[in-house]
Amino acid sequence: MNNTEQQTGLCHILDLLGDSRKSYMELCNRVEDRRTKDLLSVLSWERIALESALMAEVRRVGSTAMGGGAKTAGVPPAAWREVRAALAVAKGAHVLEACERGEEYLLMRYDKELQRGDLETATRTVMLRQRAQVQGNVHNVRSRTQLAVPSA
Repeated sequence: MNNTEQQTGLCHILDLLGDSRKSYMELCNRVEDRRTKDLLSVLSWERIALESALMAEVRRVGSTAMGGGAKTAGVPPAAWREVRAALAVAKGAHVLEACERGEEYLLMRYDKELQRGDLETATRTVMLRQRAQVQGNVHNVRSRTQLAVPSA
């Protein structure tokens, strides 16, 4: 992989982190359930650290672009459009299910970038640490979703 491809992949993830941070904070301000509100707040605040670390890595590999890879003409990926669509409903289980899909999409993007064979060691280390955090978020959101949805 050349440096431009690596920078594009990192910027794509950086965009996703920014979109999800904004979406989670917006949802946090609209939901009424305290536990869901707390989870969304934590997810949003965690994104700041992830964005900062990845931004530093993007700069380190030589990119001056900060994002721009995930959006096409200003349209966020479908996963985050679903999270934003949950704003209209802002009900616990629906919001959590949309968040779970968003986290899974982000996890898939980390996996795609990590499969590239020639990532620098420092970049791979940052991405593996962030991927582990996102995987933890998937499990956390999934367990809360299961609690919010009554079993049939």
